Amino acid sequence: MEHLFSIAERDELWFGGVLIESRASHGQALCRGTEIDAADVGDPQLIERAEARMTAMRALAREMSDARVRLVASARRVNDYEREEATMSVTVGGISIVTTPELFSRPSPRAGGATPSEALPILWHNGSAAVLLHEAAGHAAEHGHFSSQWPKWLSITDEPDFEIDDTGVPTRAVDLTTHAPECWRRASFRDVPIPRMTRLIARQHDAPWSLPDHRVDVHFVAGGAYEPLTEMVTLSISAADLVHGEEVVSLAPFQLRVARERVARAIVGASGEPLRYPGVVCSREGQEVVVGSFAPLMITTELV
Repeated sequence: MEHLFSIAERDELWFGGVLIESRASHGQALCRGTEIDAADVGDPQLIERAEARMTAMRALAREMSDARVRLVASARRVNDYEREEATMSVTVGGISIVTTPELFSRPSPRAGGATPSEALPILWHNGSAAVLLHEAAGHAAEHGHFSSQWPKWLSITDEPDFEIDDTGVPTRAVDLTTHAPECWRRASFRDVPIPRMTRLIARQHDAPWSLPDHRVDVHFVAGGAYEPLTEMVTLSISAADLVHGEEVVSLAPFQLRVARERVARAIVGASGEPLRYPGVVCSREGQEVVVGSFAPLMITTELV
């Protein structure tokens, strides 16, 4: 199937309210089957649209004197279909979020705390369970690794919020517990499109709910990884609390490393509608794309 992909992008790094680096890129790729003819050709309309999306984000970046901020805005066209993307990656005091200018909320830095001394049940706040599922279900599905252990009351789907993917094919929702993502994405005109997640949404359907008095509350996740050879999931927890009844103690950042199948078996409860986690910058084969992340409040048994 032949299609013409065009893109314009602006990528800036700000630190302490000051612009450190600004890069512009643009080009197009004519794709015919397995052949790609790429050229550094600028489309004035796409360039203008990408630059226009930077205005609001720059205003926010200037106000954050204690933060590292990366701004990325792009406008792309596949044949006649056009769409835009604008994201902000904000790091303050070790807490990182990926957001948009419309949904921006400044992260709050946390002081260093205690170190977890025992394995405890985990309550995943703020939609953060979506990051766990991004690795254990989404990336696993990309490699054809599926599990029969997911709770029957839990659905995990990839639901694109745009109509046409980067190869000109209509998008559709996919059940990540049984199928790999079907949306083809590319980071730039120089890259080969590959199937990638777009927007992971986990939903509970009459799930059990019993909140342990002694637990760990996870609020933010710094990053994660999935190792396809060993099927191990790794998460770096950047903000969490140790809860014992009415007593709450901040925890120092820590790491979880657990087998994919163990994650599926550990999910024991959930409550409410999916909450939007600030987002995930997902890197695969050198291509960074933003994946939306939504999950309800969720409880897992200890992940060891």
